[in-house]
Formats: sequence, structure tokens, C-alpha cells
Amino acid sequence: MYFDESEDLLEFSITEEKISCDYGVLEYEIDGEGAIVHSISVYRKRLGIGTKLVGLFEDLAMKEDAKFVEVPVSPNKEAIMFWKSLKYKPSTDDAKYWTRKITHSWREDSWDTPQGVVVMEKTFKSKSKKFAK
Repeated sequence: MYFDESEDLLEFSITEEKISCDYGVLEYEIDGEGAIVHSISVYRKRLGIGTKLVGLFEDLAMKEDAKFVEVPVSPNKEAIMFWKSLKYKPSTDDAKYWTRKITHSWREDSWDTPQGVVVMEKTFKSKSKKFAK
């Protein structure tokens, strides 16, 4: 069961540094062409609240003309699978190696990676301009 805005009135607050509601918070930074998620915490999981927080953040990043988002993801299966479900991809070959290793393992707890995180990213498609003939 996902969070349904029509049934549950959940108010989201957006500031220059975070997006929050009663059940979660996403801290971020938008700088020039890129944006970064510093942290995300959701207190009621599997209800679509994290997805909504990320969606609001992505909308804001695109309005600020960010071309990509980077996320330092905790090196565990649950976190990586969450970001993969939102179309984020490993940002480097090293991150790709760890993403594959972690998601194909039986192990559920965190892994020790060289960076301590797995960096994932999503690139936004540029807005195409129509040229007058």
C-alpha cells in the first residue's frame, strides 16, 4: 500500500536545504548544474513517502536547471534497490561493481566499500528547444 495523497493529508515543507513531512526528511544541495542528496530518512517505510520526497526534490532540481543528481547511497541492498527503482545508476565503474555485488548477494546488512558509500546518479534529459523555420 502506497501513500495516497487523496486519502492521507500529508504536508511537505520545502526549504533551501531540506524537504520534510511528518514521516521523513530529505536533505539536499543544488549547486550550478548538479544537485546532491546529502541524506534521506523515512520513518514509515514501504508507503511511498521516500519516493514522494525524491520526486519533490527532482522537480525542484529541474526547476533550478540541474542536469544531474548524485546520491551517496548506504552500501546495503535495501538502499541501493530503492535508488535503482527510481532509475538511479552507479556513477562509476567502482560503484557499478559494488552495486552488482551487493544486490546479487544474500547479505542484507551494510558492506565495507572503499568510499563507505556507493555513489549513484540520475541525469535529467535536457529540454529541447524547437527552432522556428
